[in-house]
Amino acid sequence: MENFDLMTRTESQKVAKGGTELMQERIYRGLNREILEKFQIWFSRFDHTQFDPKKLQILYCHDLPGDPMYEKTLSEEGRKIFLKILFVSNWQMQLFINHYKLNWSQCFVMQNAIEPFEEKIFPKKLQNNSISLVYHTTPHRGLEILAHVFENLSKKYPITLDVFSSYEVYGQPERDRIYFDLFSSLKRHPQIKYHAGQKNNVVRSALVSSHIFAYPSIWPETSCLSLIEAMSAGVVAVHPNFGGLYETAANNTVMYQMQESRNDHIFVFQKTLENTIKEFLDGEMMLNLANQAKNYADNRYSLEKRIKTWRDLLTALIKNNI
Repeated sequence: MENFDLMTRTESQKVAKGGTELMQERIYRGLNREILEKFQIWFSRFDHTQFDPKKLQILYCHDLPGDPMYEKTLSEEGRKIFLKILFVSNWQMQLFINHYKLNWSQCFVMQNAIEPFEEKIFPKKLQNNSISLVYHTTPHRGLEILAHVFENLSKKYPITLDVFSSYEVYGQPERDRIYFDLFSSLKRHPQIKYHAGQKNNVVRSALVSSHIFAYPSIWPETSCLSLIEAMSAGVVAVHPNFGGLYETAANNTVMYQMQESRNDHIFVFQKTLENTIKEFLDGEMMLNLANQAKNYADNRYSLEKRIKTWRDLLTALIKNNI
């Protein structure tokens, strides 16, 4: 069972296969069963119908404090059942502390984790003398902006774009309907391959041969597993300093100033992405940045290291509550 029977999940989480759900499975697979049996660890969503008062309670927040699901869970009364409230970034934790007036001592940053890519991904060669761009997250995070910018740049540079984007991986295909026209336009473009939603291993295979993660994010990420995996895969990420992205990347990516206006965002993103494409065509600078990003991601977000952090935290909580 690989400890999966000890996981607490809502009905919607049981059908989802997003990054958070995969990370939860990897963490449970790596931890000792005798430790996990003493806890209920809630990944974002707390379900009172599954609550076991005999177990130690941990809430692991992955979303924003304004999400309605947290209003009751983190009310002054609701939060009392949790020994620790975990967050994926310091930026996110401080948002929650300010919003819900949480005690700092109850909070803890447990960053995301990935399985690092092998070192043999370098050096990356241009396929058919073209630069491969990739977008591998849900469509509401800026795919429409990317489609607009790629249309412009594809007329000037030898570039291709692979898009892995759908709510199907979260078991919510109905949410794709509003993006029907966008997806259709992607399918029609001769330099774009639209792959819809794919399993993580398929996306990871594509990242190995990709050069740029083009990510004009308009969603305030609390952290970003897609960005972390791209960095580990030696893919140069181009994104704004928005939400928790700057903390996730730690200056190991091509980052630009976020813009309130959609038109301004398009202009700045296009200029930044174009400069990055030119760097790839002109020399070695982007390869050096890719190496730097990989080293950082592999060390900071290694699943092996994160499991040790989990083990240390849970062990300490058990000792303090005997």
